[in-house]
Amino acid sequence: MKDYQRTFIFNAENCGALKIGSYTLKSGRPSPWFFDLGTCYTGELINDIAEAYAQTLLRSEMHFDSLYGIPEKASHLSGPIAIRLAKGGKNASFFSIRTKEKEHGEGTNISTKIVGKIPKEGAAIVQIDDVFTTGATKYEERKKLENIGKFTYPLLIVGIDRQEKDEHGQDPIEEYEKTTGTKVLSVVTATQVYEVLKHQQLVKTEGIETIIEHLMEYGTAKAREEIERIKERYSDR
Repeated sequence: MKDYQRTFIFNAENCGALKIGSYTLKSGRPSPWFFDLGTCYTGELINDIAEAYAQTLLRSEMHFDSLYGIPEKASHLSGPIAIRLAKGGKNASFFSIRTKEKEHGEGTNISTKIVGKIPKEGAAIVQIDDVFTTGATKYEERKKLENIGKFTYPLLIVGIDRQEKDEHGQDPIEEYEKTTGTKVLSVVTATQVYEVLKHQQLVKTEGIETIIEHLMEYGTAKAREEIERIKERYSDR
């Protein structure tokens, strides 16, 4: 695991973004844990979080031109990530879609829909979000982008992959990649969150075991395999 991934997890726990309790996800599924990126919106924290996203994108070595933050929480991430990418030698533009179209000012139709740098025809756009659970929001936002121009979508990046199977027992990230042709990246996974908080013992979170219990019931096959490897790795400690 990279240092920026550990920093991402520590920040999530320290600022209260990682919540342990009783929650209902957008999909309607119950969950004992929740990730609320909005609690990390301070200058220092968002700088570290943007760095983690930027490093993940740079390590992918894939071409892209522009960043799109999926509303609402990720809308504010594209700018900071673009800054960190520039420091890493990659210059990318960023934009968001207006919740209400502008009725005055710029004359072109697309500018009534977009805030930020308007992507050129054929631009390669990275979609940004906080978590990946079922992917429903990602499909919706993809359609919005397709309605405003002809672009390509090489990457979608999230902070945390919850590693949960969908209602049909399939891996929703694999399904999204197969359906859209877009590669999905995550800064960290649910099992990595558990491993850092529980076994590295650098921070202590009450109820952290509920993440594993939840994944054993709802997790993808890959997540359950990772849990077994984590158990073996720390069995003698």
